[in-house]
Amino acid sequence: MEDRPPAVTVEDLISLNKRVLRYGGEHGIRYASTLAYAVDRPFLAFGGKPVYPSPYAKAAALMEIIVQGHPFENGNKRTGLVAGSALLRVLTGKVMSVPRPEAIRVSEAVEAKRMDTADLARWFYACAYYK
Repeated sequence: MEDRPPAVTVEDLISLNKRVLRYGGEHGIRYASTLAYAVDRPFLAFGGKPVYPSPYAKAAALMEIIVQGHPFENGNKRTGLVAGSALLRVLTGKVMSVPRPEAIRVSEAVEAKRMDTADLARWFYACAYYK
């Protein structure tokens, strides 16, 4: 794993999931191992080189594993989007601005594997800005 700032923890992801569920759904952890992997995945390295080199790719990797891995009982797409956006803010200072219908469309595309990590990283790049 590459060196990294303490950008995200399992506790952070659990807290984000509880926050997004205020709009519906009951909190519960389905796969604790997926949560642990989600924290590490954006910072994986192979042969000393980061697998996800840009902050946008790191945000995409985090969102993707939460959306596709379903670590929570409810709210995985919402939590994945918020977690990816939060990681991007920590790494770059940029925030995301996405209309709700687009957020839903992208989250569903990620879940259905119609959008891969590279596509999602480009989306994060296009939607992020300095506040």
